[in-house]
Amino acid sequence: RAIRFAAKLDFDLDAPTAEPIDKLAYLLESISSARLFDETIKLLTGGNAVKTFELLRQSRVGDYLFAPTMNSIRKGPDNSSRLLDLALVNTDSRLALGKSVTPAFLFAALLWPVLQNRLAPASPNGDIDYQRHQNAANDVILEQLPFTAVPKRFTIAAKEIWELQLRLVRRNKRSIESSFAHPRFRAAYDFLLLREESGEDLGGLGQWWTDFQLADKEQRGELVLSAAKTPKRARRKPSRGKGEAG
Repeated sequence: RAIRFAAKLDFDLDAPTAEPIDKLAYLLESISSARLFDETIKLLTGGNAVKTFELLRQSRVGDYLFAPTMNSIRKGPDNSSRLLDLALVNTDSRLALGKSVTPAFLFAALLWPVLQNRLAPASPNGDIDYQRHQNAANDVILEQLPFTAVPKRFTIAAKEIWELQLRLVRRNKRSIESSFAHPRFRAAYDFLLLREESGEDLGGLGQWWTDFQLADKEQRGELVLSAAKTPKRARRKPSRGKGEAG
């Protein structure tokens, strides 16, 4: 609660208040993971997600709510941790405009650094086997659940957002149609744009899907044909040490 108010009111906690937070953070282990899920949603959907998460990272509280994420971020700033930063900025912006924020998207971003660490290293051409991706996604969710019991409806949706990241790359006619019709397409598309904004080289994939959504039937047919003729690009390995995390 002290962290939430400090973020909301943009003030620094004085030493007598701040010091016990780290010392007593272990007491969070005695609180049910279901209750902690509710508390994390309050923390991150109050309109100050960026500041709140930074305070969580600076204290030990973050380790008792998002241990897998915190451990992954500590390995060094990379595209996946920058995506999380951007997702939190986006969360605050949406709430400021009166728009909704889904916990599924939040947790897809929060656990993205963990998933990327699980999947590393990728094959030389950047491909990731579908089954390996699914297994890693399941493992990542299971790793987080002891800390915050994310309801199944949200973990399923988060995994669908991740799965669509693979499908959006495969731009043959059948795959394009099924991806575009998927209930999570819009969330997955927004996630794709965040990946590009974070510095991940996806060969202009975000712009292609933007054009596809704006195109009429004839133009979409042309885009599908152009995608089929485009040579498959090897993705750059995630960069480390550039930019800022947090």
